[in-house]
Amino acid sequence: MKKICGLLDATMDEKLQQLWRTFNLTEEGSSSISIINEGDGALGKKGRLCVFGKVLSMKLYNKAACKSIMRMVWNNVKVEIIEAGNNLFLIQFNNVLDKNKILEGLS
Repeated sequence: MKKICGLLDATMDEKLQQLWRTFNLTEEGSSSISIINEGDGALGKKGRLCVFGKVLSMKLYNKAACKSIMRMVWNNVKVEIIEAGNNLFLIQFNNVLDKNKILEGLS
């Protein structure tokens, strides 16, 4: 039985090696993105007030209720919550003190 498993493992390894040798990026897949460091500019300052949050659930959930609960739990902290993708949210705080208060409470 071990020989059969070993043979199967070797065959899988060979297939993966063959696939890797023929792998190449398409024109679309080879494009790059540029990340610009804004430093102390307005965008950089605004970015320092933001964090990303992700809902880790396979089940459907009420996004409005989730946002509302977050605001209630973070009592007296004003935030803007923006949908940024699949279960992904950008959370923008009004100031660094509020952001730090929330992040310290999560640790």
